[in-house]
Amino acid sequence: MAAFVGVVAHPFFAVSQSDGTFVINGVPTGRYTMEAWHETLGTATVPIGVAEGRTATISFTFAVQ
Repeated sequence: MAAFVGVVAHPFFAVSQSDGTFVINGVPTGRYTMEAWHETLGTATVPIGVAEGRTATISFTFAVQ
């Protein structure tokens, strides 16, 4: 049996669906660095800008190590 726990100091996180999509609602306007974690492939980061009243779309690419 295994478990993974992620602790963050904010309410903005998501677990992806089986097709890899996710939604994080209520993110304030601004510029951010998003990080995704995969249990085998590690982490990937992407810069993103969130505009008021708009939907932002990002895509993560993991490199096989």
